[in-house]
Amino acid sequence: MEFLLHFHIKSNQKDELITLLENYSGISSTVTSERTDDLLDNILSDTDADPDYYVINCSSPSWHSVECNSFKKHYELGRLISEKLETLFVQTLYCSL
Repeated sequence: MEFLLHFHIKSNQKDELITLLENYSGISSTVTSERTDDLLDNILSDTDADPDYYVINCSSPSWHSVECNSFKKHYELGRLISEKLETLFVQTLYCSL
C-alpha cells in the first residue's frame, strides 16, 4: 500500500514558505537533495500527530508540493500559509493498494 500525503501552495515565494514551515513546526534543518522513497516508510499512524518532516518540491512554475508524513488535517497551517503568502493552500491524500 502506498500513501502520498501532500499539500500544495500556489506561490513563487519558496524562501518565505520554508521560513513559515520552520517557524510553525520547529523543524529547522533544510536539506536540498533528490527525492527518495525512504520517506514513505515513516508515515505516522496517529491522525493528530504533527509531521516530523516536510519535503518541498516545485511541481510547476507557480506551485509547490509539500510532502509530509502525517494524516493530520492541516487547517491551522493552511490558514497561516494562505494568509502570509496571500495564496491558495490545498491538502491532498492519495492511497493505492
